[in-house]
Amino acid sequence: MLDDALGKELYSEDEYVRAKHARSVLCLPIVKQTRLIGVLYLENNLTPYAFSSDRVAVLELLASQAAISLRGDASLYSELQRSEAFPG
Repeated sequence: MLDDALGKELYSEDEYVRAKHARSVLCLPIVKQTRLIGVLYLENNLTPYAFSSDRVAVLELLASQAAISLRGDASLYSELQRSEAFPG
């Protein structure tokens, strides 16, 4: 999490951060059974410190639910591919 990406932080001189004027940046892993399956990336270019601890808690719950959904969909797709109903 970067509270103020344009402030005096490690990434303040990053080309992307400067071009997009990203103020607050949050990146949460989407993990299922200790395996990284994705990333939830959010940025706010209006205000620094946009991601309070309460907001991060809700977003962590969202990432957890996404992990469950993504793994479930992947399993269903694999089963469909193995079945006779899947053409090709």
